[in-house]
Amino acid sequence: VMENENSKARTLEYIADWYAENGQFEQSLETAQMIGYETSRADALVEISGWYAETSRFDKAFETAMAIELESWRDNALARIAAEFAGEWEFSRALEIAETIETRHHRIALLEEVAGNYVEAGQKERAIPLLSRAFDLVVDADDMYYDKTLLLEKIAEGFLEAGQCDRALETAQSIEYNSLKKPSILSDI
Repeated sequence: VMENENSKARTLEYIADWYAENGQFEQSLETAQMIGYETSRADALVEISGWYAETSRFDKAFETAMAIELESWRDNALARIAAEFAGEWEFSRALEIAETIETRHHRIALLEEVAGNYVEAGQKERAIPLLSRAFDLVVDADDMYYDKTLLLEKIAEGFLEAGQCDRALETAQSIEYNSLKKPSILSDI
């Protein structure tokens, strides 16, 4: 029975995404609400929110994102919306949304992305504080076992693209070879 429910959830998720991709948002939302598994429903709503954002229907994208009960999924949807704003050079809106994101990984990745957009727009000086903030968030994180190295690499690249070679070098030197730390419970074994 559980296998059938899982198959049903995946199928409904696929259908909801198809509806959204084809601009049939109401049908997409109705289909997403039929999904019994919370994570599968959240996945579908993230995609629907993303499609709304890609079609510049930001109010509906935000409304859909805020309906997601699982924090990490909601933050993923918010980060996608903010990335769309940044892609349209609406940096202040993107950063405003970034402040609402609780999940550290999503916030850091978004700050790095907006900084990259500033560099691309020729506003390198505006990228530097965002990269510095992203750096501080990574360094202060004790709960990021797998993402730390990759995020620091991207931040170092961002500093380099912003013309901040010393900051890029400092960031690169902060990457620890053992940054893929085991959770503390495993170190006791």
